Amino acid sequence: MTTANLLIANTIVLGSLYALMGIGFVTLFRSTGVVNFAQGSFMVVGAYALYSCTASLHLPFFVAFVIAVLIVSAIGAVVYAAFLHRLTGADLFVTVIATLGLSIVVQTATSMIWGANERPLPVFFRAGTFFSIFGVQFTRVDALAVIASIALIACFELVLQRTSLGVQTRAVADSTQLAALMKVRVHAVSAMAWAISSLCAAIAGIAIALQVGAVDPVSVGQVGLLVFPVVIVGGVDSLKGAMAGGVLIAAIQNLVLQYLGGSWVDPMAYAALLLMLLLRPTGLFGSRAVIRI
Repeated sequence: MTTANLLIANTIVLGSLYALMGIGFVTLFRSTGVVNFAQGSFMVVGAYALYSCTASLHLPFFVAFVIAVLIVSAIGAVVYAAFLHRLTGADLFVTVIATLGLSIVVQTATSMIWGANERPLPVFFRAGTFFSIFGVQFTRVDALAVIASIALIACFELVLQRTSLGVQTRAVADSTQLAALMKVRVHAVSAMAWAISSLCAAIAGIAIALQVGAVDPVSVGQVGLLVFPVVIVGGVDSLKGAMAGGVLIAAIQNLVLQYLGGSWVDPMAYAALLLMLLLRPTGLFGSRAVIRI
């Protein structure tokens, strides 16, 4: 594979992984108006849940995958129902601090349960090229990340735009008080949004762990922080923006890695975030309503 083809393949795969992270963030924001700083922590939990289901319980991969994402999804809903429902309709600053605290709690609990050491994953997929397009080669793990991101974006966009549930979630995000007056079950909608957001985070964490071949709480958590450049560049309330922002940030990082070296990779991603905030606060596909953030 040529250098150009390798850059294209890495950009598509990495961009899809970033899009998976951004989907959960955007879905929660569009449904509840909450900016979630705990997204990376839920990614780590998802990766460890897969590890436990496969390495300890010896379950087949797809069974373990389903169980892991459902566990993390349930944790998200329970966390909202037990604690965060009290903050429904609270100011943005309050919810940001709350999700920062939640991130620390989840990280601490994860370290207490699984420890802080890297855990190798079993080999689930055969090595080698799964398919290629115009000379750009993809492995089975690459294909899983790309297909999952596209499928989730299409599914959630359809639900949010075409169903009554989508109308209810947008109403809750706009104003919980008005939504309640319109007989919308605010807490049920919010719990569902947290469950979906956590599910997406789990899928992203698992996909990253599969790429690495191990569960590393530090690296997965650090990758989780890149959700902010992704959604700011793409648009905080846009699902297609999550994909666009993910691919753009991945392209920037790969080009920087190729020509400037690894030490500049993450700083340039956050530089793109700052530049977008200065030039176009809504992001590429965000609505003007997000400027108030």
